[in-house]
Amino acid sequence: ATLLSAVWDDARRRSIYTRAFAWKIRDADPFSWHLERWRARVDDAPDDRVRYVNARTLLPDNVLAIAANASQATGMSLRFPFVDDQMIELAMQTPAAVRCRGGVEMDSIRQLLAARLPRRRLPSASRQSAAHAWLPPVLTALVPTMLLNPRFDGRDIVSRPALRRLWNEHLGGRANHARRL
Repeated sequence: ATLLSAVWDDARRRSIYTRAFAWKIRDADPFSWHLERWRARVDDAPDDRVRYVNARTLLPDNVLAIAANASQATGMSLRFPFVDDQMIELAMQTPAAVRCRGGVEMDSIRQLLAARLPRRRLPSASRQSAAHAWLPPVLTALVPTMLLNPRFDGRDIVSRPALRRLWNEHLGGRANHARRL
C-alpha cells in the first residue's frame, strides 16, 4: 500500500541485513505504524486511505524533508502549500467526486487557478510521473564511493556484500534497483 513496501518487500529488505541485525529484529513489523493509520480510516475509500497513510508517514518523514534539505543546500527554499497538515485535512474532508472529476485529479485546484492564470500556466490535467533522468548518473557516482566504500560499515545493519550484489544486478541490467539504492 505504500511506496516503502513496494520498493522493499519483506524478503528483499531482510536480504540486505547483517545476520546479527536480522536476528535482532526478527519479530519486528516495520509497517505497523502504516497499518495503524490504514485501520484508522476504515470508512474512507481505498484511494483516500492510501493518501491518508502517505500524508501521515511518507511525506513528512521522508520526501518533504529530503526536498527541503536538498533545496536549502543549493541556496533555495521550497514551499509546500498543498501539503500543509491543515490543507491535507481539508482535502480529505472534500468528497472524492469533487477532488477528482472525470478521472482528473486536482480538478478543483485547476478550476480555482483558471480564473487567475493563463491557460498555459495551469497544472496539467493528465499528470505523468516524473522521469528521473538525473538518477542513473547520481547513483553511478555515489554508490561505489559511499555504499561500497570499505569505510562504510553499515552500522552492523546493512551487509556490504548484499549491497554489492544489488549494485551488480543493477549495473548488469538484471534488475532495476535505482529506488532501493
